[in-house]
Amino acid sequence: MIHKHVDFEVGGFGELAGGPVLLPGLRASVLADGPLAYWRMGEGSGTVMGDETGDHDGVYVGSPTLGAGGAGAYEDNTAVVFDGVGSYADVGTLGALGSNMAATGVTVEMWLRTSSTGSIVRPLGVRNTSAKQFLFVGVNQVTTAQMNGWVGVLYRDESNKRVFMHAHIGSGLYDGEWHHLVCALVVSPGGGEVYFDSVAQGTVVTHDDGVVNAANFNQPIGVGCYLDRGSPVSHFPGTLDEFAVFEGVLSAARVRAHYLAGVGEVGG
Repeated sequence: MIHKHVDFEVGGFGELAGGPVLLPGLRASVLADGPLAYWRMGEGSGTVMGDETGDHDGVYVGSPTLGAGGAGAYEDNTAVVFDGVGSYADVGTLGALGSNMAATGVTVEMWLRTSSTGSIVRPLGVRNTSAKQFLFVGVNQVTTAQMNGWVGVLYRDESNKRVFMHAHIGSGLYDGEWHHLVCALVVSPGGGEVYFDSVAQGTVVTHDDGVVNAANFNQPIGVGCYLDRGSPVSHFPGTLDEFAVFEGVLSAARVRAHYLAGVGEVGG
C-alpha cells in the first residue's frame, strides 16, 4: 500500500498536487463519529494507554514496545508493537458496550501491521465469567478451516446464540505493511461488513435462529489479545495504532473518510 505523506497539523494545510489544501486530521475524523473509546497508542513510556474520549484508559501489560513508527501520514504519532507472546492492553469492560450491542451493533477500527501466519491471533477479544458470552476480532486464521488472510468477528450471547462475520482478505493482510481494518457488526438480526483499506470485502455473515441478545461484559476486554475470563490468549504479533471502538455501525462513507484522513489524502 502506497501512502502519500504530507506534513500538517490537525486542521492545518498540507501540500498535495495542485497546491495547499485544508486536510482533515485523523483524530478529528474519528472523534467526529463519537467513538466509545479511541486509543491513539502514541505513548512513549509508562503503562497507561490513553483514551482520547477520556473515559476508558487502558493498561499495557507484558511490556509491549512503545514509540514505534506510526501508521500512514501520522508517523509522528507513534504506535505499539505487541510481541505475540505476553504483551497486550487491558481496556476494562467498556461500560455498557455489551448490553447496547444488540440494539446498536459495534464497530472496531484499527491500523495494523503484521507478517504473522499460521495461527489464530486476535487484536481484540473478551469472554465473560460464564464462558458463554464472548466477542472477538480474529485475523489471519479465523477458524481451523479458514487459514491465512482471513478476518472474522464472532459474538455469542449467554444462550449460545451466535453471529459470525468473516471475509477473506488474502496475503495483503500479513504483508508487513500498514493497513486500515474496520469491522462493523450488526448483532441482531445479523449483518455487517469488513473493510480493508476502506474497501468492503464481500463479507459473509451467519446468524443462529432466534434473537441474539447482549449483556454487559463482566470481564475485561483485551487489545492485542483475547482475554478469556481475564486470562490472555491468542496474542497478536505485530504493530497496532489508532484503535477505536464504536457503539453503532460506521457507514462505508465514514470508513472511507477515516482511511483518507489516515493516509493524508483528500477526495472520495
